[in-house]
Amino acid sequence: MGVVLSLALRRSLRRTLLLGLALGGFLFLVGLSYSSVDENQIRSLVESLPPALQAFVKGSDVASPSGYLGSGFIHPVTLALMAATAIAAGAASARDVETGVAELMLSRPLRRTTWLGAEMLAMVIQVTIVAVMGLIGALIAALMISSSGAFGSIKPSTTSSTRISS
Repeated sequence: MGVVLSLALRRSLRRTLLLGLALGGFLFLVGLSYSSVDENQIRSLVESLPPALQAFVKGSDVASPSGYLGSGFIHPVTLALMAATAIAAGAASARDVETGVAELMLSRPLRRTTWLGAEMLAMVIQVTIVAVMGLIGALIAALMISSSGAFGSIKPSTTSSTRISS
């Protein structure tokens, strides 16, 4: 299973990294765009939504910096990139059948379930890699926003030490 898994991951490495960079870059831009948005306009926009959509965003404050950044994770672009990753990874076994790689692999003493299990595990790993790269992009944006003061300044706590004179 390890050979099949490493082969599937190696063949999809470039696509996985490109989709991960795209997602990380998009979430980074979403985070950086917060400084150009007025919180009151976001709140009035949410209040003008139909009740069904208001219920969708009711649990979080989308106008806050963390809520705004978090809304990027349910943005259609994010969902499309994650779906593209899953579809491309899921189509790898069909591509193997069309190109004849599957026949070559299954001519060896390899069970079909092992081959499909390795392909499925490769798909899970690819989607995880893309999601983590997106999270890294969002975290970098959050750190840049917090250093500019939108999240509140992050300063190390300073404790005063008292000296005991003898």
